[in-house]
Amino acid sequence: HHPNNLLVGLNLRDRRMFDMYRIDLTTGAVMLDTENPGDVLGWATDANFVIRAAVATNPMDGSTILRVRDGKDSPWRDLITWPFGENGGPVDFTADGKAIYVETSIGADTTRLVKVSLADGKELETLAQNDKVDVGAVEIHPDTHVVQAVGFNYLKNEWTVLDPSIKADFDYLATLQRGEFGLVNRDLADNKWVIAYDTDDGPVSYYLYDRGKKKADKLFVSRPELEKYTLATMEPVVIKARDGLEMVGFLTVPPGKEAKNLPLVLNVH
Repeated sequence: HHPNNLLVGLNLRDRRMFDMYRIDLTTGAVMLDTENPGDVLGWATDANFVIRAAVATNPMDGSTILRVRDGKDSPWRDLITWPFGENGGPVDFTADGKAIYVETSIGADTTRLVKVSLADGKELETLAQNDKVDVGAVEIHPDTHVVQAVGFNYLKNEWTVLDPSIKADFDYLATLQRGEFGLVNRDLADNKWVIAYDTDDGPVSYYLYDRGKKKADKLFVSRPELEKYTLATMEPVVIKARDGLEMVGFLTVPPGKEAKNLPLVLNVH
């Protein structure tokens, strides 16, 4: 909806921090849009492409602060504070600008995707949660700003589809090729999707998917030279530690070899 406007962070005013500038791609005009008070590391826009959220850090206690404002000329106010050790941050605004989608670990062992009121910071609902792993990729419709799917990567990325209108699409894409897929981009009509498949034994593959025909055509791979080789796969394994904690690992065995009596390299990370 704003094809001729670009928001860019530039440290022109003060080399120590980045303010946000709005650039008109037609005229080339560069205007200061939002000034950084000094502690902001990231910004978020609402459905009208107005900067209305900021993520700041408090160097005194290591906490992270989500600030919001009701409009471009409205004052900023703290909405949520994550103490040191907690994780969270904004994902997107709702279409009406009255609520914001947020990832937060407060009240749980893993991050949840929740909908929060802009008026008072209260959680309105939990959209997605997994007790074993944090929220991963979040797919949001660019026009309606409805959360359509949430990825959770425990052993591998698995999509939790929240929007029934894309359920059949995700079911089809899950069977198209081995690997984990993600939606790279889509056309304005939301009929053509660019899909990327990340595999453990080959390069990233890109497809053009037609939603109406339920058909995908392969476009290219990122590193075609890799297709000449037989690469090893990564098989997920869950290892139970002495205290009962279940740790996720991935076992890679040379192609054609049995996973028995082989030398082992353990990469702890």
